[in-house]
Formats: sequence, structure tokens, C-alpha cells
Amino acid sequence: MTIMKKTHYIFSLVLLGSMILTACDKYLTPDNKTNANQTAENYFSNDPSSLSVYAYSMMKDVVSDLSLYEDGVDLFLAANKKTATDYDQYTFNTEDEKVKNLYKACYSVINYANCCIHYDKDNKYNAEMRWLRDYCYYVLTQHFGGVPYVTTYINDASRNYPRTNLMTLYDNIIADLNAIKDDSALPQTSTDGHVSTMACYALLSKVALAAGWDAERAGKDGGKYFAASVEAAKHVRTTMGELTMSFEEKWSPSNETNAEVIFAVQYDRASWKGDTKASGHGYQNTFGSYYGDCTATGLKYSNAFRALNAKGAYLWAYNDERWSGTFMTTMYNAHAAAWSTEGYYAYYNNPMADTLGIAGAYFPGTATTADVNKYISDHTAQLKKGAYTNTPYAIHLTYPNISCSTEGGAAKAEAYNLFINTGSLSGMFTAPSCKKFDDPNTDCIALSQANDYRDIVLLHLSDIYLVEAEAQFKSGQTGDALTLINKVRARAGVEDIADFASYQPAWKDLLPYQNYTLSPIDLILDERARELFGEGHRWMDLHRTGKLIEYNQVFSDLLKGKTPKMYRPIPQAEINANEAISENEQNQEWGGTWTNK
Repeated sequence: MTIMKKTHYIFSLVLLGSMILTACDKYLTPDNKTNANQTAENYFSNDPSSLSVYAYSMMKDVVSDLSLYEDGVDLFLAANKKTATDYDQYTFNTEDEKVKNLYKACYSVINYANCCIHYDKDNKYNAEMRWLRDYCYYVLTQHFGGVPYVTTYINDASRNYPRTNLMTLYDNIIADLNAIKDDSALPQTSTDGHVSTMACYALLSKVALAAGWDAERAGKDGGKYFAASVEAAKHVRTTMGELTMSFEEKWSPSNETNAEVIFAVQYDRASWKGDTKASGHGYQNTFGSYYGDCTATGLKYSNAFRALNAKGAYLWAYNDERWSGTFMTTMYNAHAAAWSTEGYYAYYNNPMADTLGIAGAYFPGTATTADVNKYISDHTAQLKKGAYTNTPYAIHLTYPNISCSTEGGAAKAEAYNLFINTGSLSGMFTAPSCKKFDDPNTDCIALSQANDYRDIVLLHLSDIYLVEAEAQFKSGQTGDALTLINKVRARAGVEDIADFASYQPAWKDLLPYQNYTLSPIDLILDERARELFGEGHRWMDLHRTGKLIEYNQVFSDLLKGKTPKMYRPIPQAEINANEAISENEQNQEWGGTWTNK
């Protein structure tokens, strides 16, 4: 059925000139009250800085919701009897609100970037705004494929913006990044949230890598793109240096602007003038189990939608420093009504935290029973409830049922299956919480998830090491690829991988996965999962490498009778509003004819 376009149903994107004019009015209104002759042209031409600030700020809407970045992948299950999300099960539709919001958020940044470029007569912000625009187009290519490519300020009500062929869109982004990457107005590196030369090269390496994969899927040679990815990533790596910082230090809340960060979306609790309980983001509240009401337990709130499944539980070796650097492997106990200096956040706020009682200790499936028993023996005194609020647990994430000890006693198998979400563990301590984005200044909030003011890191050095490794592998340079992978592993304190053929992950021995045939890309994806867990990369990593459908069918129990989709749908509101996109030009997986090849 053809849906008639209705002018009153215009989707408020940059693609419509009225959005630009409305946005500019937000800044003009105060001045217009005292100067009736003020215009956008003379106001912003004199000072386009407010537009640049707003463009940076709008990046928060692009990256703050993890639903489309981490759901529907291979590492998680919904814990504590929670129902998996529509994005895990691919049951959303073309009018889905989160899909629409991502599309809208990207074009909102593009909107302000183009507006700033238009008024920036001295080109002071030109390179920065183009980078923000390029980043948003990169996100759009991964989620939606070919989309309208708009690089000029729109100051009329035109609604005619056709979809751009995916490879053409990649070429446009790559050309733009090449044009700005050595702009003298950019600092080489930046720790204050601004775009830098390194950010240009890093984004270029990621865009070119994705373009190479998609070129191959379209039956074309991806070689030039992989070579470009290698060149850009190598420039970042050689300029920024080796991975000398410990993984724990890299993600410490006291070290946010460290030397490995290339670009981060900035948050600052201290400078926020509004309600700090609702104006941050929820990265710290989304990976793990539900640990009870924080006002009663002193433990961190978690929505329990993304707890480790069996593959995740066996992904890290017990001695891999990324296991303890990624997860809160020891949650401290608390007395009634205690907060911050006891309980979960005592790890950061109490120099005597290691003398407190232990509420939960977590061990990956790769740990041995002897490892767990030694820990219990060494911490017997702390694994006592006494006057503390929480009954202590030591939890070994073994397949098929976790092994759990209570009050320092003998381990026993609990009826919580690591492969399918059936049953629950008394006490609800079934999976460790990701601590990468923990904010030690968090208020005790049981209902809100917007109380995290850690910066959201989009690009950092070890990510680019692994981007280069992947591009080297795709270029046929397997030796160089392994060297880079092993540099990342060396920082984590784990042994080198001898060659791609010898890679045998622990999860491969689990019954559900024994028939899975390993390929070299599995090593790269596993290493990216270990290094980049919880950072919002996983869905795009699986999409880029073409593993999204296969991984969901192998590692998720949610998709029986369902088919994961490689692209999101173009929001129906956009199709209704944009005269250049017909109903037939919806992505093929969603009933249209657009193939993104």
C-alpha cells in the first residue's frame, strides 16, 4: 500500500529547511528582544561559536542510547527474568522510536554543523564541523546504508533529498576527511572534547575499513579502502605510540582525559546547572544483573538487559587484565543506608575499601575451581554477612549453570542457565557489572539511568590498533595483523596468538558452540570484544564484518524463527516527509528494493 505524503507529517530533520531556521532562532531570540534588526546572517557571521558548541552538544543524542549499538549481538542475555528488548529480537518496525531518534540525532548534528560552516566566514570551525558531520554519516552508513548526503546549509522548505548510493557516500566521507585531516586549525591531539588531527585519521581508518568490507559485498575490489585504512590507522599508532598505560588506569574515572583518548563526547556534572539526576547518560547502568534497590543494598543500579551469556562468560582468560579492568569483579558490602564510601562505589571512594565485607565476587568461566576456592579461602572473613545488608556470594560463571558459594561455603550449581534465560539466582548476583563508565559521584537512584557523567569515548588508541589489524588482515598481511593483535594482548598480560589457524577460544569448547566453524575474523572480533566491551561498538563490528546474522543465530537463543537484519529501516516519518524517497526505496530487508550495494 502506498502511503500518501502529508505536509503536516514533516519529520523534523535537517533535511527540511524549517529545522535549520528554528534551530538558529534558539540563539537569536535573546538578542532579537533588544535589536529588532538582528538577523541570522549578521549574528552568526560575527560569532558562529554558539552553533559549534551546539553541534558538539548534540553528539550526546547520537551516542547516549546503547540500544542500537549493543543489542542484538552475540554476548548478552537479559537477566533476572527481564524480557529481552525488541532490538535483541529484531521485532521493531519502520516506525520504531529509537531507530527514528538515531536517524534524527545524526541529522541534527549535521544540521548544526552545516549551519555553522555556512556562517563561519573565517573557517575557524570548518574542519571540526566537517568531522562531526562525517562521524554522523559514518554512523548512518553502518545502520541505514545509503542516506541523503547534505553538506550545505538549507534555508528553504525544500523536501527533495534522494538517498545516496552507499559506496558513493563512503567516497564522499573519505574525501572530506582527507581534505581536513591535516588542517592547521586542528590540534594534533585533544583532551578537551574537540576534534583533532588524530581524530580525523582515526575516523578515516574506520570509515575506509567499513567501505572495504561493503565494496567486497557489492562484488567490487575493497583493496584500496583497506590500504587507506591501514595508512590512516598506522599514522595514528605511530604518532601516539605504544600501549604503555595499564588497562585499569586507562578506564579509571580519575583519568578520563588520558593520552589514549582520541575523541570523547564530554559530560561534566560540576558545570551542569540543571537536575544532575536526569541529564547525564546511562552507560554505567546497562551491563550486568539487577543488584536490588540501591537505597537498600548500597549496590549500583542496573537494568539487567545486558548480562554476559555463555560466550561472554568464557571470552576472557582469568588472567586477562581486561577481565578485572572491564568488570567490577569485587562488589563491596554496605551497612543499612550507607552509600558511596561503602557498597559498590567504595571501590573508588574509600581508600580502605579492601577491608570491607564482600557482597559479590565474580569469576569468568575460564577460571578454575582451584582459583575460586583460593579466593574464598583468602577472603573468608570478608565473605560473611554479619551486620552488612547483603548476603555475600562468590560466583563462578560456569556453563551450563553457574557455580555459587554463599557465606564462604562450598560452591554449588545454581539454576541459572548461562545459555538461555531460565531461572534466577537468589540474591540476583548473576553477572558482573561493567565498570568502564562508572561515575563515583553518582547519586543513589533506583529509577533514573541518566546520572552518569563520565565522558563517552568514541575513539581511542587500542581501538585503532585493532582497526589496523583488521585492515592488514583484509589486505593479506596476516603477520602484521597478528603483531598488532598481540601488542593489544601484551598490555592485557595474556599470551601471544601464534597464528590465526591456532586460535581456539574457550567458548568454542562449550556444547552449544562445538559445531561452529572458526574463521580468522573470529579472532579479530573476539579481541575487539575483550578490548572494547561496553563501548557501543559491537553491533557495528558485527554488521561491518558480515557476522551479524550468523552470530545471532549461533550465540543467541532469542532468534528462533526470526531473522536478524543487517540494516535498520529508514524511518517511515522520513519517507513520508522526503519527496525524493519513495516507499519502494526502503531498505530491502524492510520490504523495499534498496539493496545498499
